[in-house]
Amino acid sequence: MAIRPATEARVGVWALLGLQLLSVVAGIVLLGRMSPAVDHILAENVFSTEAVEDMLASLLTDPTADTFDEALQRARGNITEPEEEPLVDRLEAFEKTLPTPTPAAMGHAVRDLRDLAAVNRGIMRSKGEDASRLGLAGAWALAFTGLVTFLLTVVVTRRIRVRLLGPVAEIEAVLAAARRGDALRRCSLPDEGPRGSEIVANLNWLLDQRSPPEDPGEEDEDAATRRALLALLDGLVEQPALLLGPASQLIGTNAAALGDNVAKLAEEAAANGTPEGWTRRELPRGHTLLLGPEEGGDQA
Repeated sequence: MAIRPATEARVGVWALLGLQLLSVVAGIVLLGRMSPAVDHILAENVFSTEAVEDMLASLLTDPTADTFDEALQRARGNITEPEEEPLVDRLEAFEKTLPTPTPAAMGHAVRDLRDLAAVNRGIMRSKGEDASRLGLAGAWALAFTGLVTFLLTVVVTRRIRVRLLGPVAEIEAVLAAARRGDALRRCSLPDEGPRGSEIVANLNWLLDQRSPPEDPGEEDEDAATRRALLALLDGLVEQPALLLGPASQLIGTNAAALGDNVAKLAEEAAANGTPEGWTRRELPRGHTLLLGPEEGGDQA
């Protein structure tokens, strides 16, 4: 079953709008997934790293149990990896030696703090790589959606040009040619479908109705009568003669009237009835015969 051009264009436009909406939703979902990943890094690793920095600062400036313990408890409450727990346990054991730890205990504590910071930096690096991969995958997905949208736009534009704009231009050209007097131009559309064929057939039928008959034998009775009357006027009437139609339009003249301003006479007859010096005779079917003055000044 053939799809009408209007339906095809409507489906194409809605498909384009759907792809645009899909691109927007995909972008929102992508940003929505990346934001929690960043928040996760901040909540689980950056806070632990800050706690390590605070414990190192406490050992260097104020190695009291309260200052060190506050930072240690923050690190304990933010354990996210198995490698962190034994390091925090050893730091709690080291805390009992404060504020006068031995140099060996101080060295072990510093090493544990560096290891704890290294664990959190490794986790942040891994989470950052995951977020980067997620962003890259989302970018490629959006690029693919954009490519599909572009290709569909090209297809829809071409179909609209072929199924709608092309036929409209052809019909306009045919009508313009008919207005210029071209009685032979007809409309022909390739792959127009059932609806297009009906439109073309109706248009060509209208053009056929306004065109003159190609075969003289096909002319109607009025045309044949007028042709016969004009022939008689040429052969039998010596004075100028004009044949007018039902609307006082000029249909024809005999040879004797060719030297007169027949168009002006026809207009005067339509406006005032009978030109001065002429005789008016009514004919059947609303036609009128105007006879001019005979040579020598007598009227017919």
